[in-house]
Parts: sequence; C-alpha cells; structure tokens
Amino acid sequence: AGVVWALDALHRLQPPQRRLVMRLNRLFMSEGQAGIDHFAALADTYGKEGFAVESQARYHPRPEQEGDLAAWEQYVRSATEALAGNPALVALTITNEVNLPVSENTSDGAYEGALDAIVTGTVAAQDVLVAMGREDVDLGFSYAYRYLPDQDLAFWQGIGHRATPEFHAALDYVGVQLYPGLFWPPVFAPGQT
Repeated sequence: AGVVWALDALHRLQPPQRRLVMRLNRLFMSEGQAGIDHFAALADTYGKEGFAVESQARYHPRPEQEGDLAAWEQYVRSATEALAGNPALVALTITNEVNLPVSENTSDGAYEGALDAIVTGTVAAQDVLVAMGREDVDLGFSYAYRYLPDQDLAFWQGIGHRATPEFHAALDYVGVQLYPGLFWPPVFAPGQT
C-alpha cells in the first residue's frame, strides 16, 4: 500500500508538459550485485510509471576493495549495463563528491583511489553505453561546492592530471552540490564579520 501511495503522490507532483526525473543515489560498490539488482528494480518501477531516472554509481568500496580500480571498473560496467537496459535512464553520475574527504557515508573522497575512480568509472560507463546504443544517457560526476579552497584546487588539478581524451569525450556534466551555510558561505560566529 505504501508504494502505491508514494507513486500516486509522485504522479501528483508531475509538472505539466515535463517529465519528472527520479534521482536514485547511494548505489554503493560495497553492495555489489545485490545493490545493482535493487537499483535496477527501482528504475524499472519508476520507468513503468512514466518517470525518467537518473542514477548514481558510488565508489564507496568495502575495505578490501579500496583502491582496487579493476574491481571498480567492473562494478561500473555491471551497474551501467543493468541500469541502461531501461529506456527510462536519462543520466548516470559516477562517484559522489570526491572532493569531500570527511564523510565515508556521504562522500567518496574519504576513500583511497577516489580521484582515479571518477576517470576510470566514467570511461567504463561510456564504453558500456556506446556498446548498448545508449549515447542518449548523460554521464558525469558530482562536486560539493565548496569545501576548502586549497583542497578544491587540488581536486580539480588532480582531475586534470588524470583526464584522458576518452574521459573528456565521455563527460557530459559536472553536478554541483550546494550546502549553503555548511561549507560556503562560511557561517560566522556572533561578532565576526
């Protein structure tokens, strides 16, 4: 009954002449195939209801997977294939907030190899999308604006050093996630200007 109620509520939110996009995030590498299957089922449910789907493949490895980019690449390929088989998929975000190293639960920057995961994951996802004839799916990564200026600079320089022509060709967007008052602009204590 809860699922029917939620879907009915989502249909009521549908704007006229627009397609509501469901964002499915927190698809963690650490959850393996079970996580992929769960997210593919969610995407299928929303797609059958007429909604578009954007999903996010998170690096978030198990301890023994941390830094294993071959395992990450295979995971991204499997997740992309499962999700892109659904015509409702319109976008796929690879990793989450790699520039933010302070929260394992919310941001992939807390894990070794996360910068490399953006580049290898984006290229792997693009390979699968092309092979499936799904060049219509937008592909990107997300960035938390703005953590610390020097660390943000190092993040963008790190992406620049790792970027390949294949990565540049595959990248459609960078999702900027804003947290007003949390990171930027900084919150001032009473009496500060």
